[in-house]
Amino acid sequence: MDVTTRATAWLACIRCGSRFAIGPCFGCPTCRAEDRAQALEVDYDLDALREAVRTAFAFPPGPGAPPLDDPGIWRWRALLPPVGAELTLGEGRTPLLPSRRAGPTLGLDRALLKYEGANPTGSYKDRFQAVSIAAAKGLGFSRVFCASTGNHGLAAAAYARVAGLGCLVLLHEEAPASFDEAIASYGATVARIPPGERDALMRRLLDEAWFPATCLAPLPVPNPFGAEGYKTLAFEVKEQMGSPDAVVVPVGAGDGLYGVAKGFAEMLDLDVIDRAPRVFGVQPRGADPLVRAAACGADEVEPLQQVTASPALSIREAATGDHALRAARHLGGGAVAVDDAAIVRAAELLADDGLLVDVASAASLAGAAQLVADGVLPATATIVCVITASGARWPRPPAYQPAGRVIRGHAADVLRFTG
Repeated sequence: MDVTTRATAWLACIRCGSRFAIGPCFGCPTCRAEDRAQALEVDYDLDALREAVRTAFAFPPGPGAPPLDDPGIWRWRALLPPVGAELTLGEGRTPLLPSRRAGPTLGLDRALLKYEGANPTGSYKDRFQAVSIAAAKGLGFSRVFCASTGNHGLAAAAYARVAGLGCLVLLHEEAPASFDEAIASYGATVARIPPGERDALMRRLLDEAWFPATCLAPLPVPNPFGAEGYKTLAFEVKEQMGSPDAVVVPVGAGDGLYGVAKGFAEMLDLDVIDRAPRVFGVQPRGADPLVRAAACGADEVEPLQQVTASPALSIREAATGDHALRAARHLGGGAVAVDDAAIVRAAELLADDGLLVDVASAASLAGAAQLVADGVLPATATIVCVITASGARWPRPPAYQPAGRVIRGHAADVLRFTG
């Protein structure tokens, strides 16, 4: 239904601008009537929210552990979808760490690492699913589904368990086996089916009253709510340091880049910050539809017919949503492609900073180094690299060279290497 009364938030079509009340609306009905599929996003009446936002940003971040009644990312509820429910596992408040070794080795004088592996299930997908599953709960759904390479599905399963909702995760055929057991431990159903069957199945599940805990774009089943959770990463960076010169985000479908850029853009419009950082997306070369669209000045991101195999599975996508391209350009940023070897080396170097990461997460550091090497950013720029996930469940790729060794044998074998 079209929005006809004043509201502080609503759903808006990315293409035609039609507005609809916050509700279980997945894709624009106006565009659908014209046989054109398009996603909806959440928009806000920022002027009406100024006082509430001022209060939210006055919340003291403080050192140490948050209080027991901490609302997680919902302390910024004024800039999150009003879906009738709030759900938190204490996500957010992740550390912003100086890269004292990996960054300088790669020519970055002032690289900072926003380490999202500290979230409850080990990735920044917790921000997404805290909002997405809250929307499912608040809008009256009893079960949710998503497709995932691992992190997204694990977060969905955790938040669905807490919300008391059923959960189905369609796991990517190359996802590490460790995710099967971890996701099932939350009571969710894990399914590995041929990739050619996933899109049709997701459409059918939507028709059968399952909530799509999926990405905003690209299609087939757009969820307008979850990507709003990524804005809180930008809000935290503001609290932790103000505005950096740039933020670099690994990109697959593009929701993370979109959400981070939207968060900074809203703070700029609300005068919470005086300037916004440039926001860049990073993709592996050969799985880089966003980079190609940005390079040729396109308004839409064309899916790739084929992608090159990459150890960065979490961001190895043939399609990226147009929303990511628009968001990066809005803040004067863009996108950069990096070789697999650069991503793997960045992952190895991050161990010098004490971080074991999902290899795809290291793309942000590799991308920042590439932006400096290309002269897009100066080496002295303050660059926040979003490290999207822990590497605890991700096997090391063949090219990865760990600094230590693994010994399988007897005590004498241990002594031979340690004596």
